[in-house]
Amino acid sequence: MPELLERKRYASDLDDAEWKLIEPLLPPLIDKGWGAPCRWNRRDIVDAIFYLLKAGCSWRDLPGDFPDWNSVWKCFRRWRQDGTWKQVHDTLRAQTRTAAGRDAEPSLAIVDSQSVKGTEYTTPQRTPAEVNTAAIVAALTTPNDPAAAGVTVEQIADAVLGPNHGVPMEHVPSVVAAAIVGVGEAPARPFPKARDQAGYDGGKKVKGRKRHLLVDTLGLVQSVVVHGADVHDSVGAVLVLARCVQSMERLEKVLADMAYQGPLGAWVFELSGVRVEIVKRAEEAKGFVVQKWRWIVERTHAWLGRFRRLSRCYERLAETDETMIHVAMTRLMLRRIAHPERETWRGTIAFQPQA
Repeated sequence: MPELLERKRYASDLDDAEWKLIEPLLPPLIDKGWGAPCRWNRRDIVDAIFYLLKAGCSWRDLPGDFPDWNSVWKCFRRWRQDGTWKQVHDTLRAQTRTAAGRDAEPSLAIVDSQSVKGTEYTTPQRTPAEVNTAAIVAALTTPNDPAAAGVTVEQIADAVLGPNHGVPMEHVPSVVAAAIVGVGEAPARPFPKARDQAGYDGGKKVKGRKRHLLVDTLGLVQSVVVHGADVHDSVGAVLVLARCVQSMERLEKVLADMAYQGPLGAWVFELSGVRVEIVKRAEEAKGFVVQKWRWIVERTHAWLGRFRRLSRCYERLAETDETMIHVAMTRLMLRRIAHPERETWRGTIAFQPQA
Protein backbone atom coordinates (compact mmCIF):
# COMPACT_ATOMS: atom_id res chain seq x y z
CA MET A 1 0.00 0.00 0.00
CA PRO A 2 1.36 3.47 -0.86
CA GLU A 3 2.64 5.54 2.04
CA LEU A 4 0.80 8.62 3.30
CA LEU A 5 2.06 11.90 1.89
CA GLU A 6 4.14 14.19 4.05
CA ARG A 7 1.86 17.20 3.83
CA LYS A 8 0.14 19.91 5.78
CA ARG A 9 -2.85 18.79 7.84
CA TYR A 10 -6.19 20.52 7.33
CA ALA A 11 -9.24 20.82 9.57
CA SER A 12 -11.23 18.66 7.13
CA ASP A 13 -8.79 15.72 7.39
CA LEU A 14 -9.85 12.47 9.01
CA ASP A 15 -8.23 11.53 12.30
CA ASP A 16 -7.18 7.97 13.09
CA ALA A 17 -10.45 6.95 14.76
CA GLU A 18 -12.52 8.26 11.85
CA TRP A 19 -10.31 6.58 9.26
CA LYS A 20 -10.69 3.20 10.98
CA LEU A 21 -14.47 3.51 10.52
CA ILE A 22 -14.45 4.28 6.80
CA GLU A 23 -11.37 2.33 5.65
CA PRO A 24 -13.05 -1.13 5.46
CA LEU A 25 -15.98 0.37 3.53
CA LEU A 26 -13.87 1.70 0.64
CA PRO A 27 -12.75 -0.48 -2.29
CA PRO A 28 -9.07 -0.63 -3.27
CA LEU A 29 -7.87 2.03 -5.65
CA ILE A 30 -7.18 0.97 -9.22
CA ASP A 31 -5.07 3.21 -11.43
CA LYS A 32 -5.39 3.59 -15.20
CA GLY A 33 -7.64 1.24 -17.12
CA TRP A 34 -5.68 -2.01 -16.90
CA GLY A 35 -6.03 -2.64 -13.16
CA ALA A 36 -2.63 -1.50 -11.90
CA PRO A 37 -2.48 -0.57 -8.19
CA CYS A 38 -2.92 3.13 -7.56
CA ARG A 39 0.17 5.07 -6.51
CA TRP A 40 -1.80 7.14 -3.98
CA ASN A 41 -2.92 6.19 -0.49
CA ARG A 42 -6.72 5.99 -0.12
CA ARG A 43 -6.63 8.20 2.97
CA ASP A 44 -4.99 11.04 1.05
CA ILE A 45 -7.60 10.70 -1.69
CA VAL A 46 -10.48 10.79 0.81
CA ASP A 47 -8.96 13.74 2.67
CA ALA A 48 -8.67 15.63 -0.62
CA ILE A 49 -12.36 15.02 -1.40
CA PHE A 50 -13.39 16.20 2.08
CA TYR A 51 -11.17 19.28 1.69
CA LEU A 52 -12.79 20.19 -1.63
CA LEU A 53 -16.26 19.77 -0.13
CA LYS A 54 -15.46 21.83 2.96
CA ALA A 55 -13.40 24.58 1.33
CA GLY A 56 -15.57 24.90 -1.79
CA CYS A 57 -12.70 25.03 -4.27
CA SER A 58 -12.69 23.51 -7.73
CA TRP A 59 -11.00 20.21 -8.50
CA ARG A 60 -8.10 21.90 -10.26
CA ASP A 61 -7.53 24.22 -7.28
CA LEU A 62 -6.80 21.46 -4.75
CA PRO A 63 -3.61 22.27 -2.80
CA GLY A 64 -0.46 20.84 -4.32
CA ASP A 65 0.36 18.69 -1.30
CA PHE A 66 -2.66 16.48 -2.05
CA PRO A 67 -2.58 13.86 -4.81
CA ASP A 68 -3.03 15.38 -8.27
CA TRP A 69 -6.56 16.64 -8.85
CA ASN A 70 -7.22 14.34 -11.80
CA SER A 71 -6.61 11.22 -9.68
CA VAL A 72 -8.83 12.57 -6.90
CA TRP A 73 -11.61 13.41 -9.35
CA LYS A 74 -11.43 10.00 -11.03
CA CYS A 75 -11.74 8.22 -7.68
CA PHE A 76 -14.70 10.36 -6.69
CA ARG A 77 -16.36 9.75 -10.06
CA ARG A 78 -15.73 6.00 -9.99
CA TRP A 79 -17.13 5.69 -6.46
CA ARG A 80 -20.16 7.74 -7.50
CA GLN A 81 -20.90 5.58 -10.50
CA ASP A 82 -20.53 2.22 -8.72
CA GLY A 83 -22.56 3.37 -5.70
CA THR A 84 -19.68 3.26 -3.20
CA TRP A 85 -20.47 6.63 -1.65
CA LYS A 86 -24.11 5.73 -1.07
CA GLN A 87 -23.18 2.36 0.43
CA VAL A 88 -20.70 4.03 2.78
CA HIS A 89 -23.30 6.64 3.73
CA ASP A 90 -26.03 4.07 4.40
CA THR A 91 -23.71 1.87 6.49
CA LEU A 92 -22.56 4.78 8.65
CA ARG A 93 -26.16 6.00 9.02
CA ALA A 94 -27.20 2.63 10.46
CA GLN A 95 -24.18 2.72 12.82
CA THR A 96 -25.03 6.27 13.92
CA ARG A 97 -28.62 5.33 14.70
CA THR A 98 -27.53 2.20 16.58
CA ALA A 99 -25.01 4.18 18.62
CA ALA A 100 -27.80 6.60 19.55
CA GLY A 101 -29.93 3.72 20.82
CA ARG A 102 -32.28 3.66 17.82
CA ASP A 103 -33.22 0.97 15.34
CA ALA A 104 -31.19 0.93 12.16
CA GLU A 105 -34.27 2.01 10.15
CA PRO A 106 -36.65 4.78 11.27
CA SER A 107 -40.42 4.62 11.65
CA LEU A 108 -40.88 8.38 11.21
CA ALA A 109 -39.34 10.64 8.53
CA ILE A 110 -39.61 14.27 7.49
CA VAL A 111 -39.48 15.55 3.90
CA ASP A 112 -38.68 19.03 2.67
CA SER A 113 -36.85 20.80 -0.13
CA GLN A 114 -34.41 23.68 -0.49
CA SER A 115 -33.96 25.78 -3.61
CA VAL A 116 -30.30 26.56 -4.31
CA LYS A 117 -28.90 28.98 -6.84
CA GLY A 118 -27.19 27.45 -9.83
CA THR A 119 -24.23 28.53 -11.95
CA GLU A 120 -23.35 28.42 -15.61
CA TYR A 121 -22.25 24.83 -15.01
CA THR A 122 -25.81 23.78 -14.12
CA THR A 123 -26.50 22.52 -17.61
CA PRO A 124 -28.77 19.75 -18.91
CA GLN A 125 -27.30 16.30 -19.13
CA ARG A 126 -26.51 15.15 -22.63
CA THR A 127 -28.87 12.55 -23.98
CA PRO A 128 -26.94 9.36 -24.88
CA ALA A 129 -26.64 8.76 -28.59
CA GLU A 130 -28.41 5.39 -28.36
CA VAL A 131 -31.54 6.96 -26.82
CA ASN A 132 -34.10 7.99 -29.41
CA THR A 133 -35.87 10.97 -27.85
CA ALA A 134 -38.61 11.03 -30.49
CA ALA A 135 -39.38 7.34 -29.90
CA ILE A 136 -39.63 7.88 -26.15
CA VAL A 137 -41.96 10.85 -26.61
CA ALA A 138 -44.12 8.70 -28.89
CA ALA A 139 -44.16 5.90 -26.30
CA LEU A 140 -45.30 8.34 -23.62
CA THR A 141 -47.98 10.06 -25.69
CA THR A 142 -49.21 7.51 -28.25
CA PRO A 143 -48.04 4.01 -27.28
CA ASN A 144 -49.61 2.50 -30.44
CA ASP A 145 -47.48 4.69 -32.69
CA PRO A 146 -45.06 2.58 -34.78
CA ALA A 147 -42.31 5.02 -33.81
CA ALA A 148 -42.61 3.77 -30.21
CA ALA A 149 -41.81 0.19 -31.15
CA GLY A 150 -38.86 -1.23 -29.27
CA VAL A 151 -38.86 1.38 -26.48
CA THR A 152 -38.40 -0.36 -23.13
CA VAL A 153 -39.47 0.71 -19.66
CA GLU A 154 -35.82 1.05 -18.66
CA GLN A 155 -35.20 3.54 -21.50
CA ILE A 156 -38.21 5.61 -20.47
CA ALA A 157 -37.13 5.59 -16.82
CA ASP A 158 -33.55 6.62 -17.62
CA ALA A 159 -34.76 9.37 -19.97
CA VAL A 160 -37.38 10.85 -17.62
CA LEU A 161 -35.97 10.14 -14.15
CA GLY A 162 -32.28 10.20 -15.05
CA PRO A 163 -29.63 7.48 -14.87
CA ASN A 164 -29.29 5.58 -11.59
CA HIS A 165 -32.70 6.87 -10.52
CA GLY A 166 -33.05 4.19 -7.85
CA VAL A 167 -36.78 3.62 -8.38
CA PRO A 168 -37.87 -0.06 -8.32
CA MET A 169 -38.87 -1.17 -11.81
CA GLU A 170 -42.36 -2.25 -10.75
CA HIS A 171 -43.09 1.34 -9.68
CA VAL A 172 -41.46 3.08 -12.65
CA PRO A 173 -44.71 3.55 -14.67
CA SER A 174 -46.52 5.38 -11.85
CA VAL A 175 -43.46 7.46 -10.96
CA VAL A 176 -42.85 8.40 -14.60
CA ALA A 177 -46.50 9.42 -14.94
CA ALA A 178 -46.22 11.59 -11.82
CA ALA A 179 -42.98 13.14 -13.06
CA ILE A 180 -44.52 14.06 -16.43
CA VAL A 181 -48.17 14.75 -15.70
CA GLY A 182 -47.76 15.96 -12.13
CA VAL A 183 -49.53 15.08 -8.90
CA GLY A 184 -53.04 16.51 -8.74
CA GLU A 185 -52.81 20.18 -9.64
CA ALA A 186 -49.05 20.28 -9.08
CA PRO A 187 -47.42 20.82 -12.48
CA ALA A 188 -44.40 18.87 -13.68
CA ARG A 189 -41.77 19.79 -16.22
CA PRO A 190 -42.43 18.28 -19.65
CA PHE A 191 -40.06 15.70 -21.09
CA PRO A 192 -37.46 15.91 -22.63
CA LYS A 193 -36.35 18.71 -20.25
CA ALA A 194 -33.59 16.98 -18.28
CA ARG A 195 -33.53 16.60 -14.51
CA ASP A 196 -30.06 18.18 -14.44
CA GLN A 197 -31.24 21.41 -16.06
CA ALA A 198 -31.75 24.42 -13.83
CA GLY A 199 -35.23 25.86 -13.36
CA TYR A 200 -36.78 28.92 -11.77
CA ASP A 201 -38.57 28.71 -8.43
CA GLY A 202 -41.13 31.51 -8.59
CA GLY A 203 -41.93 31.32 -4.88
CA LYS A 204 -38.33 31.65 -3.68
CA LYS A 205 -37.18 33.74 -6.67
CA VAL A 206 -34.28 31.34 -7.20
CA LYS A 207 -32.91 30.01 -10.48
CA GLY A 208 -31.10 26.75 -10.01
CA ARG A 209 -31.88 23.36 -8.53
CA LYS A 210 -33.98 22.04 -5.69
CA ARG A 211 -32.62 19.59 -3.12
CA HIS A 212 -35.26 17.23 -1.78
CA LEU A 213 -34.36 15.48 1.48
CA LEU A 214 -36.06 12.76 3.49
CA VAL A 215 -34.53 12.63 6.98
CA ASP A 216 -35.18 10.73 10.19
CA THR A 217 -35.69 12.23 13.65
CA LEU A 218 -31.90 12.46 14.12
CA GLY A 219 -31.58 14.55 10.97
CA LEU A 220 -29.80 11.80 9.03
CA VAL A 221 -30.55 11.66 5.30
CA GLN A 222 -32.61 8.64 4.24
CA SER A 223 -33.11 9.70 0.62
CA VAL A 224 -32.09 12.66 -1.53
CA VAL A 225 -33.15 13.79 -4.99
CA VAL A 226 -31.86 16.87 -6.82
CA HIS A 227 -33.91 18.32 -9.69
CA GLY A 228 -34.70 21.64 -11.31
CA ALA A 229 -36.08 24.36 -9.04
CA ASP A 230 -39.18 24.69 -11.22
CA VAL A 231 -40.44 21.22 -10.22
CA HIS A 232 -43.25 21.42 -7.67
CA ASP A 233 -42.60 19.99 -4.20
CA SER A 234 -45.29 17.33 -4.60
CA VAL A 235 -43.66 16.02 -7.78
CA GLY A 236 -40.20 16.08 -6.20
CA ALA A 237 -41.57 14.22 -3.18
CA VAL A 238 -42.74 11.45 -5.52
CA LEU A 239 -39.15 10.97 -6.68
CA VAL A 240 -37.55 11.11 -3.24
CA LEU A 241 -40.11 8.78 -1.64
CA ALA A 242 -40.22 6.29 -4.51
CA ARG A 243 -36.48 5.66 -4.07
CA CYS A 244 -36.66 4.47 -0.49
CA VAL A 245 -40.14 3.64 0.85
CA GLN A 246 -39.95 0.06 -0.42
CA SER A 247 -36.63 -0.57 1.33
CA MET A 248 -37.58 1.14 4.62
CA GLU A 249 -39.70 -1.59 6.17
CA ARG A 250 -40.24 0.19 9.50
CA LEU A 251 -41.34 3.50 7.99
CA GLU A 252 -44.93 4.30 8.98
CA LYS A 253 -45.33 8.05 8.65
CA VAL A 254 -43.80 10.96 6.70
CA LEU A 255 -44.25 14.52 7.94
CA ALA A 256 -44.46 17.36 5.43
CA ASP A 257 -45.50 21.00 5.22
CA MET A 258 -48.44 22.60 3.45
CA ALA A 259 -46.72 22.47 0.06
CA TYR A 260 -47.26 18.70 -0.03
CA GLN A 261 -50.99 18.62 0.65
CA GLY A 262 -53.28 17.12 -1.96
CA PRO A 263 -53.25 13.70 -3.62
CA LEU A 264 -49.60 13.02 -2.75
CA GLY A 265 -50.60 11.25 0.48
CA ALA A 266 -52.95 8.87 -1.35
CA TRP A 267 -50.28 8.18 -3.99
CA VAL A 268 -47.64 7.31 -1.37
CA PHE A 269 -50.06 5.20 0.68
CA GLU A 270 -51.04 3.21 -2.40
CA LEU A 271 -47.38 2.72 -3.30
CA SER A 272 -46.09 1.60 0.09
CA GLY A 273 -48.69 1.90 2.84
CA VAL A 274 -46.84 4.87 4.37
CA ARG A 275 -49.00 7.74 5.66
CA VAL A 276 -48.15 11.36 4.78
CA GLU A 277 -49.13 13.80 7.54
CA ILE A 278 -49.29 17.53 6.85
CA VAL A 279 -47.96 19.59 9.77
CA LYS A 280 -50.07 22.75 9.79
CA ARG A 281 -49.14 26.01 11.36
CA ALA A 282 -51.24 27.00 14.36
CA GLU A 283 -53.83 29.64 13.49
CA GLU A 284 -52.96 31.77 16.52
CA ALA A 285 -49.22 31.71 15.73
CA LYS A 286 -47.60 35.00 14.72
CA GLY A 287 -44.20 35.46 13.14
CA PHE A 288 -41.63 32.69 13.05
CA VAL A 289 -42.68 29.59 14.99
CA VAL A 290 -40.71 26.34 15.14
CA GLN A 291 -42.89 23.48 13.91
CA LYS A 292 -42.68 20.25 15.91
CA TRP A 293 -40.48 17.62 14.19
CA ARG A 294 -40.32 19.61 10.95
CA TRP A 295 -37.46 21.77 12.23
CA ILE A 296 -35.23 18.67 12.04
CA VAL A 297 -35.05 18.66 8.24
CA GLU A 298 -34.33 22.41 8.29
CA ARG A 299 -31.41 21.70 10.61
CA THR A 300 -30.08 19.12 8.15
CA HIS A 301 -30.17 21.72 5.37
CA ALA A 302 -28.20 24.00 7.73
CA TRP A 303 -25.62 21.26 8.33
CA LEU A 304 -25.11 20.94 4.59
CA GLY A 305 -24.70 24.71 4.35
CA ARG A 306 -21.47 24.45 6.35
CA PHE A 307 -19.83 22.82 3.34
CA ARG A 308 -18.96 25.61 0.93
CA ARG A 309 -19.12 23.36 -2.12
CA LEU A 310 -22.85 23.00 -1.38
CA SER A 311 -23.48 26.73 -1.00
CA ARG A 312 -24.56 26.73 -4.65
CA CYS A 313 -25.10 24.11 -7.33
CA TYR A 314 -21.70 23.96 -9.00
CA GLU A 315 -22.12 20.46 -10.42
CA ARG A 316 -23.07 19.75 -14.01
CA LEU A 317 -25.06 16.63 -13.11
CA ALA A 318 -27.78 16.37 -10.49
CA GLU A 319 -26.42 12.92 -9.64
CA THR A 320 -23.09 14.49 -8.65
CA ASP A 321 -24.94 16.98 -6.44
CA GLU A 322 -26.70 14.09 -4.70
CA THR A 323 -23.37 12.34 -4.16
CA MET A 324 -21.88 15.51 -2.64
CA ILE A 325 -24.71 15.50 -0.09
CA HIS A 326 -23.98 11.87 0.76
CA VAL A 327 -20.27 12.69 1.19
CA ALA A 328 -21.07 15.67 3.43
CA MET A 329 -23.33 13.59 5.66
CA THR A 330 -20.66 10.86 5.71
CA ARG A 331 -18.16 13.38 7.09
CA LEU A 332 -20.58 14.49 9.79
CA MET A 333 -21.48 10.95 10.82
CA LEU A 334 -17.83 9.86 10.99
CA ARG A 335 -17.12 12.54 13.53
CA ARG A 336 -20.26 11.75 15.50
CA ILE A 337 -19.48 8.02 15.72
CA ALA A 338 -15.76 8.43 16.43
CA HIS A 339 -16.23 11.19 19.00
CA PRO A 340 -19.50 10.56 20.87
CA GLU A 341 -18.30 12.71 23.78
CA ARG A 342 -18.81 15.83 21.69
CA GLU A 343 -22.21 17.34 22.44
CA THR A 344 -22.53 19.11 19.09
CA TRP A 345 -21.12 18.80 15.59
CA ARG A 346 -19.64 22.27 15.73
CA GLY A 347 -16.02 23.29 16.04
CA THR A 348 -12.88 22.22 14.28
CA ILE A 349 -11.76 18.65 13.87
CA ALA A 350 -8.70 17.78 15.92
CA PHE A 351 -6.17 15.86 13.88
CA GLN A 352 -4.40 12.99 15.59
CA PRO A 353 -0.81 12.56 14.34
CA GLN A 354 0.22 9.25 12.89
CA ALA A 355 1.57 6.76 15.45
